[in-house]
Amino acid sequence: MMDGMNEAGFTVSVLHLDGKPTQQASTGKKLTTTLDLRMMLDHAKTVDEALKILDGYDLCIPDNDGNYHFFMADATGRYAIVEFVYDKDHQSKIYIVDEYTGEDGKTHFKHPDVLPNTREVIEKRYASNFYVSETMACSDKGPKLSNHGKTRYDIMEFVLKQNSNQLSEEGAMNLLNGMSQAETPGNPTSHTQWSVVYNLSKRKATVCVNRDYKNKFTFYAKEYILCKRRFCREII
Repeated sequence: MMDGMNEAGFTVSVLHLDGKPTQQASTGKKLTTTLDLRMMLDHAKTVDEALKILDGYDLCIPDNDGNYHFFMADATGRYAIVEFVYDKDHQSKIYIVDEYTGEDGKTHFKHPDVLPNTREVIEKRYASNFYVSETMACSDKGPKLSNHGKTRYDIMEFVLKQNSNQLSEEGAMNLLNGMSQAETPGNPTSHTQWSVVYNLSKRKATVCVNRDYKNKFTFYAKEYILCKRRFCREII
């Protein structure tokens, strides 16, 4: 699972980034991105509550898996991108841009113990596959130099600004359609596998699969119901 919405109208997604993985070690309780996402959807009603949940755990991403950031929003209208960047003592280019290719042909780092473990919350309405934090501006993985998902990001930014950051559900799906990616030959997961428009006020999710934007599936998240002595979420 890479995104979702709960019965409170809180939604969160996780997007892949290039670069070193975040490997925090302060609480002693480690979670991967997908488990973090699951915890937030199970227990948070708002962005603020989700941030408190993240405070209680160490995000730990495996080596050689790049990094990730979270994009979240709630029914009150609050939204945020949560990134993990370098601390103030290690925000210079010498630490952030330290990759090199070894004699073995693999990627290595000059400062392998310097990791992006400091959380930053950025109030932005759109995200793609590069850091939006200005602390990463010197890197080709940051907001000024990265090309990973930059075209999609630019399209989102242009359309939202042209519409004063307000789109109908149909308009939002049309935007996702316009940004969708065809499959790259030899890479069966490179295409847009699903697109989702969340109406957080109505607790409604509209889904299109495999770039088929003519066929839409609609789901509603309802309040918890009691079944067999445990709480279950009902999706209709």
